Amino acid sequence: MARSGPSLSIVALGGVHIFRVGYHPDPWAWTPWWYGPFTGRWDDPDQQYRSLYLGTSAYACYVEVLACFRPDPNVVAGTAAVVGDDDDDDAYPTHPAGMVPASWAAPRVLGSGHLRGQFVEVQNADSLAHLRPTFIGPALAAGLADFDGSVVRAAEPRSLTGAISRHLYLWDDPVVDGIAFDSRHGNDLVLYAVFERPSTSDQDLERTMLVDVASTQAVPTTSDEFQAALALHGQVSGPMTDFLR
Repeated sequence: MARSGPSLSIVALGGVHIFRVGYHPDPWAWTPWWYGPFTGRWDDPDQQYRSLYLGTSAYACYVEVLACFRPDPNVVAGTAAVVGDDDDDDAYPTHPAGMVPASWAAPRVLGSGHLRGQFVEVQNADSLAHLRPTFIGPALAAGLADFDGSVVRAAEPRSLTGAISRHLYLWDDPVVDGIAFDSRHGNDLVLYAVFERPSTSDQDLERTMLVDVASTQAVPTTSDEFQAALALHGQVSGPMTDFLR
């Protein structure tokens, strides 16, 4: 029998253990609208729904949220080329590139729980082939060579991945709860973007109802997973007490 064409690959989750780094007191709450516009990879370009980003390990979450502190190789090289005066170095110390402020962790908490729902495996071959006719035009217009797996992994253009998010949010055969995808920092880091929908949100608590919350704690910055994420990004400790070690 001839194949009718590729369909979206959708995985049904019955309670996958997940984690999230969010803000005190509730890491599962949708980010308040006043912090928008939201520009994450799977955020709605029309700003009509929010996406909650989760990982299947605390390590995956740390790798994602700490990536913004990665040292810029050009800055590191330029700094290394500067010849300083010993007295100036003592009077005006400069912390090494890639340091994470201790104040970063203070308002944040690590949550764990179990995720339910139906999620599009956007990097699956069938999903990519299904989406390609719709998004090959926008991909070429954005200066990309094709619409393939590299597009949904890339940090930019966010306008394209945002458009894919909205397309999947409006998909109704069946209605899906979000997107399952691998981190661009490694295929072994599995992430989820949960769509905000009236049917899956607690309107009083402003949080998703698709997560059965297990625990919430202060971000354990001395844990092996947190320290491993720092090491992955080349983030090092320094002499300043306001920085994580």
